[in-house]
Amino acid sequence: MHVPDPAKPIRVLAMDGSTVVLEAICSYLKTQGVVVVHVARNGIELLDKARVLAPDLIVLNIATTNMDAPERVVRLRSLLPKARIIAFTVYDLLTTRDIFGEAGADSVIQGEQKLPDRVVAEIRRMFPGE
Repeated sequence: MHVPDPAKPIRVLAMDGSTVVLEAICSYLKTQGVVVVHVARNGIELLDKARVLAPDLIVLNIATTNMDAPERVVRLRSLLPKARIIAFTVYDLLTTRDIFGEAGADSVIQGEQKLPDRVVAEIRRMFPGE
């Protein structure tokens, strides 16, 4: 398990094709003391920034269409094996959790109810004491 230095805040790379959803999540993360180091608008930008920024956590919408989402998670896991990955979607499909868990996501959040709160709860679970 990757545990960042306690003196440093959790560094997050976020990605979502929807500006509204992404802004809501990132704004809420910032109020919780989480540093959003970059906001990617698509999967290609996400992979490029992941290589350069080496964040502690990647939060991504799995519904973005310019790259196969499970493959994106596999590639992120390969690039940053110690980073944590939270995948989210507003859709609630039965197979989503299994597919993305097998791809390497640490957490899969489904449904739009209280999405920012659920992301923060997962971050606290993954990084206790931060």
